[in-house]
Amino acid sequence: MGFWAVIFIITLVVGIVLFISDEYGIWFVVLIIWIISIIGMTGNKSELTTPIKSLFVSESDLQNNFANISWREMEELTGELFRRKGYYVEVTQASNDYGIDVWAAKDEMVIGIQVKKWQSDVGFDDVAKTLGSNLNKANKYILISTTSFFTAQALKHQRLHSTIIELWDTNRFKEELRENFAE
Repeated sequence: MGFWAVIFIITLVVGIVLFISDEYGIWFVVLIIWIISIIGMTGNKSELTTPIKSLFVSESDLQNNFANISWREMEELTGELFRRKGYYVEVTQASNDYGIDVWAAKDEMVIGIQVKKWQSDVGFDDVAKTLGSNLNKANKYILISTTSFFTAQALKHQRLHSTIIELWDTNRFKEELRENFAE
């Protein structure tokens, strides 16, 4: 059940109780929150756009380095990976701005994830741009996941800033998928 659905149910119950108890002033505020929750449920574009069934990843997909999976499906797959790890997940709109592709939240922690479906290694510039443009939005760290590897300079940058950035190369990404999608 999504966030807005929970808010909808809570405000519906509270609204009914307040209406029955003649607390119309507070009931009006609850009614407004209830309407906002309906708008949130119908307008939420952050849900996965690919059905979960098609997010099945086979060993063949891992062996051929995701050749049959689009970059957008990789973003959605990463979102589903973190959802299975217990995070509330938002897969963002597609863009090419060094922005975050997936936001993952758990407890008080917010993680921004950039997904790179690249053949070439991810370099320092890409890591630095992603980190610099999103550091104020995540309170734990920025994670960059790739289907390739990272350059030595990018890895050095990560070691210097290990409390705010984590890099997952193709081997780590595949390991996480195997652990969390095993049937």
